[in-house]
Amino acid sequence: MADHDTLCGWGDKEKVAYFFANADTLIPKRHEQLTFLVDLFFWQPEEPIAVLDLGAGFGAITAEILTRYPHATVTCVDGSEEMMRLARERLAKDGERVHLHFADLANSSWQVNLRGPFHAAVSGIAIHHLPDERKRELYHEVFALLLPGGLFLNNDAVTTPALLKERFEAIQYGEIQEQ
Repeated sequence: MADHDTLCGWGDKEKVAYFFANADTLIPKRHEQLTFLVDLFFWQPEEPIAVLDLGAGFGAITAEILTRYPHATVTCVDGSEEMMRLARERLAKDGERVHLHFADLANSSWQVNLRGPFHAAVSGIAIHHLPDERKRELYHEVFALLLPGGLFLNNDAVTTPALLKERFEAIQYGEIQEQ
């Protein structure tokens, strides 16, 4: 029996390269989403917060956090070697402020050897790839890694209710075409 692809194709270099080159078009209002996610942080910009980026990919959210919070550290977790390679290149200038943690969120072992606890955990368009039961487990695992009063923000795709599906798709495709 073949192994199940828990990365949903994100181990494929060509898929990653295509997404990296086209992310701003494929995800309508992507920059606005990333900005809004960090806007929801309630810390002052000079605070030395520790953040966990789940399914960090090539480090888009991490880069936004590090720009807005110059004393923050971010631990990036991803199971795609190619995404981690891109993140390493993109975030190299941030040195010790970034920790790359190669692990698959589909397995509860992803959290072994993490440098926590964290003030916040973030994720952008990654967790939806997991089965529902694993999502519930992951949410509990993340909660256990947060400091009291910590924040978990998940910017992700969700199932569109049938009544809104046609309208949502029209808006989404219109945004992609406009870009």
